[in-house]
Amino acid sequence: MNKVKAIVFGAMMSAAITSNAANQTTTVTGEVGKDVKLSLESNPTTGYGWMIKDLPDGLIFRFWRI
Repeated sequence: MNKVKAIVFGAMMSAAITSNAANQTTTVTGEVGKDVKLSLESNPTTGYGWMIKDLPDGLIFRFWRI
C-alpha cells in the first residue's frame, strides 16, 4: 500500500502552483501521471514559515530543500 501511495504522490508532483497573499485560497487538481510542485516563501529568521497540518489519505509528502 505504501508503494501505491508513493506512486500516486509522485504522479501528482509536476505542475507548478503560484499564489500570493491576495489569493488566500488556491485549489489544486491533479491527475494520475502528473506531478504537482508547491513552493511557499518563508523566512525562518523572522519566524515566518509553514507547517503541514494534515494530508488526505493516500497522499504522501516529500520535502526537497532548494
